[in-house]
Amino acid sequence: MSLVSNVHSLTCPFGRLVGVACDFNVANYSVNDFEYYAVHRDSSLQSAVDQRCAEFLAGRYVAAQALKALSANTDRETHVGVGELRSPIWPNGVVGSISHSREFAVAFVGSTTTCLGAGVDVEAIMPETTCEEVHDELMNADEIGLATSVNIPYATWVTAVFAAKEAFFKAAFPSVKRYFGFDAVSVLSIHGDHWQQGVRITVRVNAELELPFHRHAEFDVSVCVLPNQHVMAVLVV
Repeated sequence: MSLVSNVHSLTCPFGRLVGVACDFNVANYSVNDFEYYAVHRDSSLQSAVDQRCAEFLAGRYVAAQALKALSANTDRETHVGVGELRSPIWPNGVVGSISHSREFAVAFVGSTTTCLGAGVDVEAIMPETTCEEVHDELMNADEIGLATSVNIPYATWVTAVFAAKEAFFKAAFPSVKRYFGFDAVSVLSIHGDHWQQGVRITVRVNAELELPFHRHAEFDVSVCVLPNQHVMAVLVV
């Protein structure tokens, strides 16, 4: 049995990005999979558990497939390195983002000629008990109140807000180069109600971050509920 299965392309609602996703099963992981899937085994994985290795491998594999799909240039570099704070190092001329759950991985990439940054986050829908533990830290009162206006369960809404803020962080990090809290950005509005097809969530920056992520700047995040009970958020700047 192979580690990776169901490799498929994804469409970015905003255009400009190429996406690829896959399922993976850690029970089928072998250290030889790095060679089989032509993914460099980073030194940080030398003592890592199988779950971490499988997640890293699947994420880098879909990133490589997305890079290949981005351009007809068959000589394009597909290696994605590991930088400070474990952030991906993309080939010259490329912006991108990688995310994974325990069994699903996704990557989106784009050209620096059309994009300043990209962020993707995929999360398994949180159990209700987890939502109760994290919603006060994750959301402000207005965001909690917005739950009454959406046609999805509260746990899905909390997961969607989390994913949207994580996607923003990933898009901003290459410019900001530092961590910031969930309160640095807040959800202003939701456009659409077909969550399986994708809705648009508008977020506003509340903190003083580096351009173009300055205070009061607004960005649209595409959020959808996937058939595998995950929520995926995508942002392109």
